[in-house]
Amino acid sequence: MAIASQASALSLTPVADTYVQINSTANNSAGALMLVKNQNNNANERISFLRFDGSELTAGNVESASLDLKIASFSNKANMTLQLFGIPDDGFNEAFDAATITYANSGYTTIDEPDNNVLDDLLFGGAPLATFSLLNSANVGDTISFSGAGLVDFLNANNNSDITFLITTSTIHDQVYLGLGTVENLGNEPVLNYTTAVPEPSSMTLAALGGLALLRLRRSRN
Repeated sequence: MAIASQASALSLTPVADTYVQINSTANNSAGALMLVKNQNNNANERISFLRFDGSELTAGNVESASLDLKIASFSNKANMTLQLFGIPDDGFNEAFDAATITYANSGYTTIDEPDNNVLDDLLFGGAPLATFSLLNSANVGDTISFSGAGLVDFLNANNNSDITFLITTSTIHDQVYLGLGTVENLGNEPVLNYTTAVPEPSSMTLAALGGLALLRLRRSRN
């Protein structure tokens, strides 16, 4: 019996978010911004980290999803291609601590030169889950939205309580700084939206009745 379903819309905000800066020993969790930047000569690049509590997400049940972020700052504007990567279950720093993570312990060395460690392999070894083309006409308060099959597939493959993303840019520009709102930046915090398939009550009732009828039929034959 086919069971009809309806979509249930759910939203999550991060339990941790921050960014790391190449060639810096600083921890940046105290700020209200996540920075994204890709600069020549391996200097001052920024990669943002976000972690969500996925304990209530049922793997294989997600039908659509988007990760929405607010622009909190955008200096020396230029067109940018933003990339969303996901750290797989039990991958290095999937459960990163925003209060202690730095460039040195983040699990990669540079954006530009892979060195065969875990997050470098992630960044260079496969396609991002999603991309977003940010135009130089974008303004503070505008929304950046990652979506698509790659994000849905990643969520459906998740089997632990951590859903962790990295945000980078493939656009090299020495002077462009993009700041994204964090969970501390109320009203501008990141939001992971997703819909799941939920059986309709009437369909569940029919399925239960059908099962009961089948059980009675088997008993009558015995």
